Amino acid sequence: MASSMPSSETSPTPTSLELKSAMATEQQYIDGAAAGARRCGQPPVRLLVLFLVTGGFMVQMMLRVTLSVAMVAMVNHTAIPHAEVSAQAACSNWIAADSAAAPPPPEHDDTEVGEYVWDEFTQGLLLAAFYWGYLVTQVPGGFLAERFGSKRVLGVSQGLNGALALLLPVAADGGPGWVIAVRFIQGVCCGPVYPCLFPLVARWFPLDERQRAFSFVNAMTAFGISLTTTMAGQLSTSLGWRSVFYTSGSIALLWAAAWMLLVHDTPHEHPSATEAERRRIGAGNVTSARTVRRPPYGAILRSAPVLAIIIAETANSWSLTYLMTSLPTYMKHVLGFDLRANGVLSGLPLVCRGLMMLTGGSLADLALRRGWLRVVTIRRLAAGLSSGGCALLLFLVTFVGCQPAVATLFVCLAGTFNGLVTIGTLLNPLDIAPNYSGSVFGIANLIGNGISTLNPVATGAMIRGEQTAERWNNVFYLGAGIFAVNLVVYQALMSADRQPWDKQEDGERAGNAGGVGVFEEVNNRKAAEATEERQGGGRAE
Repeated sequence: MASSMPSSETSPTPTSLELKSAMATEQQYIDGAAAGARRCGQPPVRLLVLFLVTGGFMVQMMLRVTLSVAMVAMVNHTAIPHAEVSAQAACSNWIAADSAAAPPPPEHDDTEVGEYVWDEFTQGLLLAAFYWGYLVTQVPGGFLAERFGSKRVLGVSQGLNGALALLLPVAADGGPGWVIAVRFIQGVCCGPVYPCLFPLVARWFPLDERQRAFSFVNAMTAFGISLTTTMAGQLSTSLGWRSVFYTSGSIALLWAAAWMLLVHDTPHEHPSATEAERRRIGAGNVTSARTVRRPPYGAILRSAPVLAIIIAETANSWSLTYLMTSLPTYMKHVLGFDLRANGVLSGLPLVCRGLMMLTGGSLADLALRRGWLRVVTIRRLAAGLSSGGCALLLFLVTFVGCQPAVATLFVCLAGTFNGLVTIGTLLNPLDIAPNYSGSVFGIANLIGNGISTLNPVATGAMIRGEQTAERWNNVFYLGAGIFAVNLVVYQALMSADRQPWDKQEDGERAGNAGGVGVFEEVNNRKAAEATEERQGGGRAE
């Protein structure tokens, strides 16, 4: 009913009428050159952009996690003083310390004895160094992508990151201080990557495709992490741990070259984008092709919906940091998996996470197009299932003891529920601030990852000297508590309405011809053509 629809002043989220109009636009203009191009088999250019940006995100995650897996082979664990030195002994000491039937500790495989004597606290510092650098460029990265476009920011970032990966083996030979320095600079280079995604999705994808596009990028990124953990484990045992960094760095440099050659910042600038595709993307889209004003950081920080996003991103970053940095160690020392199995099983929760992202994104767009659910309902439902499911499953892990299959199952299910974050809290910045979504996420990611940098250090401090299941339970208790807090706070503060401070760009474009965005231009042309058609029809009558 018309009375139930939100007004255009208070709700920027796409209504069913807007979505139907956007889809009808593509059909209306599927003629002329666009129809000829499609008959010749030319796919929409936004698919090329989607595949390339997805590849870039897989690469940046690969560069983030290689050290976590390679460290298992880099470190001489037998030379570090421990209360225990084998996963089987850890489990036995916890559940049956006085049992005469407890199996003896297995002999260590010499192929898993690394070169460096770095204790758990040092390892935690090495893993955390990346995230310290990552914080520095979160907010600037969002602003640069909004003002200058995602192409240059993302291409330069990934190219430098790949070059630094090639230097890591040399840095390791120099000592942990050099590794910390290189990983810190890698974090600085990687910081702008995620904030770049939001302006890119807003400028390249129609309103009713954004959830699928966003979920696809994040799902493939999760698969990329899983592939990386498997690849890194195999390379470490077959060719040595140094090959992990040489391979990942080379792939990053190749991707950066392809990105700079093939991608443009907007459909209007891309020579292969048809007029029909530009109209399809522009229908109902209020995103600027380039922002003109500085983001209103004060208003952003005072916004309750932004605070909800910050809390949610903190919980998400904490869990993702654990999956990428600490899970391989837990798999090895508590569950007892060898290096090859560790590489595969450490990636399983991320595979489950990615599958849920793909499924959730498709279902969310379908529900939106059919009018089954509003945007705000999708966000609340997905966020509740994600946070509540993760909190419960991480808590349940603490009861399984030395049952590797059950523990792995629970961790995988937690990853599955966490996959809903892409259609819940993670996409929320595009709802409330389509022009400043990169800056909003940059701020949230800065604070969330700032807190999450404590994850490897806190884990190392809780485990230090005793790799036991009992010690690791403290890690899971902490994670479950963070998700529980997020569940309550996000539901209380979230919104899917476009915020007033995001609309300052609308006024700038109206008063500055150089600031008129491609989407506004397309929509203006559509309005003019519709007026002409109505006038022509009136004259005919």
